[in-house]
Amino acid sequence: MRSLYADHVLERLQFVAEGTLQQRLLHCMQAAIVEGIFPRGSRLPATRDLARELAVSRNTVLNVYENLVAQGYVSARTGSGTWIAENLPEGCLNSAPALPLSEPLMSKPAAI
Repeated sequence: MRSLYADHVLERLQFVAEGTLQQRLLHCMQAAIVEGIFPRGSRLPATRDLARELAVSRNTVLNVYENLVAQGYVSARTGSGTWIAENLPEGCLNSAPALPLSEPLMSKPAAI
């Protein structure tokens, strides 16, 4: 069974067309944190679990988590996981992360 985090990220990934998988995943998670879909103070899934649920490399998820830590969206606590910050950085509250959204990728007709 997938977590609510993975379900939301998978749904949102359909609408992000630009960038690498890592950039798109980072954008989806940043936006979900800023919008409050991922509640402040809550624990993110373990990187192994989220990678398995998203069917991506664990290194991709590790890199996304490291970027989220570096930007102040989450904090990593050795031995107890990764937690969404109670107080988000000032800059991220003023604007959502900028990557263009598109129609769902699966709905685009195949080129002939």
